[in-house]
Amino acid sequence: MKFYLIILVLTSFATLAFLSLGFFKVIPLPLNEVPKEDKLQEPKIKASKKELVFVEDAQNNEVIVLTTQGEIIKRIKVGKEPHDIAVSPNKKWVATGNFKDGTVSIINTFTLALERNLKTGEGAHGVAFDLKGRFLFVANAREDTLSVIDIENLEEGQIKQEKIKIGGFPEYVGVTKDNSKIFTTNLAGQGFVTVLENKGFDSKIIKNIDLGIDPHGWAISPDGSKIVITNIGSNFTYIVDSDTFEEIAHIDTGSETEFAAFRSKEELWVTNIGSNYITIINPEENKIVSKIEVGKTPHGISFSADKKFAFVPLYRPGEVVIIDAQKRKVAKKVKVGEKLHNLVVIKLSAET
Repeated sequence: MKFYLIILVLTSFATLAFLSLGFFKVIPLPLNEVPKEDKLQEPKIKASKKELVFVEDAQNNEVIVLTTQGEIIKRIKVGKEPHDIAVSPNKKWVATGNFKDGTVSIINTFTLALERNLKTGEGAHGVAFDLKGRFLFVANAREDTLSVIDIENLEEGQIKQEKIKIGGFPEYVGVTKDNSKIFTTNLAGQGFVTVLENKGFDSKIIKNIDLGIDPHGWAISPDGSKIVITNIGSNFTYIVDSDTFEEIAHIDTGSETEFAAFRSKEELWVTNIGSNYITIINPEENKIVSKIEVGKTPHGISFSADKKFAFVPLYRPGEVVIIDAQKRKVAKKVKVGEKLHNLVVIKLSAET
């Protein structure tokens, strides 16, 4: 026992001697720090200063986040059967309308985390933000209502919601570029479009208009003067005046038109879910200029910020197609899920 004590004392003196001579250097850890090896690793790709693709998978109840090169960086669980997706004007929030459980899920695009799940109504489907970012609109298809949700103080949990009766199995909802009107595409009967004056909780129906068979997705021209409405029940895509909602033209674009997006004022891209291609229209001349074969059941569509690439989810294969928009050619296909609906592409900044 004495032998071990002598060894311990000699070792302690030796250590102190080495320290005093500078052979070893003691680095104290800050009070709130942990050793580097115990810290969580930083994400490979940060959400800030990146352009990201957010796509819904209705079978797996999630939003998949990808880079514009097709690399999956996160899967975020949302409500059951997300059917539509929208981004707020400040790009901070992404919302999904979840059909099966009648909810809307709101994702923080900076943290890539679910912020809130809110009950809205039966068959929650289409979603859209007003251009001031205060209100979120949700079309509740199974109860023929439009939820108006005040999200101004979302992070504080102060959320107010009211409903407007509109009828007609409202599927998708949009807001005109001047923020003056809300419109819904409705599937009841042969379908129609409902136009409302945008007054937040006090929004009122202005009129209902017939627009083909089963009006469905929509797009707004870059200058805001035209609105495009696709028809899931026909091969036609309708172009209307955004102020009066009077028809300007309708074009036979293919089998069961689903969604549309403007690349420029001269290029309107339309997905044809009943086929395997995208139709490109010149909306200035109201004529088809090209078609791109992409694969089975193309659903939503969105462009990168520089408009050089288009992104299209294929519903049944569960693939995202990346298209070189300048060459009008498929550049890549990425398998990401099972039943993909809509998607958005967002160029984020550090201030988002």
